[in-house]
Amino acid sequence: MFLKKVEVKNFRSLWDDGSGTTDFEFGENLNQIVGPNNCGKSNVLEFIRLALDDTQGNQFDFSKDLPVALSWGDSYITLTFQLESNSGTEKTVKKYAKQYEKSVEGVTEETYADSGLIKLTTQYSKSDDGSVTRDQFIQARGTGFRRGKKERLDYVLEKIYFNLKFVFLKSGQNLTALLESAFSELLNEILETSLSEEFERVQKLRKEYISDVQDNLLKPLSEHVSKEVGGIFPQIKGTEIVPKVRTIDEIISEAEFHVEDIAKTILERKGTGVRGSLLLSLLRYI
Repeated sequence: MFLKKVEVKNFRSLWDDGSGTTDFEFGENLNQIVGPNNCGKSNVLEFIRLALDDTQGNQFDFSKDLPVALSWGDSYITLTFQLESNSGTEKTVKKYAKQYEKSVEGVTEETYADSGLIKLTTQYSKSDDGSVTRDQFIQARGTGFRRGKKERLDYVLEKIYFNLKFVFLKSGQNLTALLESAFSELLNEILETSLSEEFERVQKLRKEYISDVQDNLLKPLSEHVSKEVGGIFPQIKGTEIVPKVRTIDEIISEAEFHVEDIAKTILERKGTGVRGSLLLSLLRYI
């Protein structure tokens, strides 16, 4: 599934007279949002981030996120996803999304899910006590924001997030920090999928390496220690030295990028342009 469209209403600089939405259409691959300074490019990404990652420290704040010209009203963002494969997991999302849409009163015969679309809406409202209420749901065709059965909604949201991979990268982010973030998990999953045979072979070699180190290098030492210590402390039946070897995921996340021009150096010592180009290349691969 990929992000096909974003509709924003009442978020920072993204508003008109409060009646319409600011819409963005996206393609399947790499997309770019361009425009002059202070036109709201970052605000689009920030609202997507809020909708998909509402963790502590990344939450909606009416004092700064509601447009200055508005002292009332809700803010919302609708993310339209296109289901693009016949994988079992996406078929499951489509099945349960359709069931949920059918549970909404007044839904038309054809659902968004029938067209392979999921319209995920996140709405922020201010309660009487001034606190923020966050509500997330999927839209049913022809019914606006009308809701269906909560238990079905909860289940389809769980399936959507299981399929969804979201990583927020900040401009100029240190590559080491990047590879230690959720981006590393995504990269590992891509490699494991696209290079499955090679990944399995490396996993097997790692296990053989651990076994060889333990049996041929550490086992004689363990036996020696067991014999001597056991003579002093009869209650000790044996000792074992277990090698600590990084997992394949950890090896990938800790990998260094070396760039060779006049001299070979690590990527962190290169300029912003080179670092940005490498990141862009990684994103294109994904």
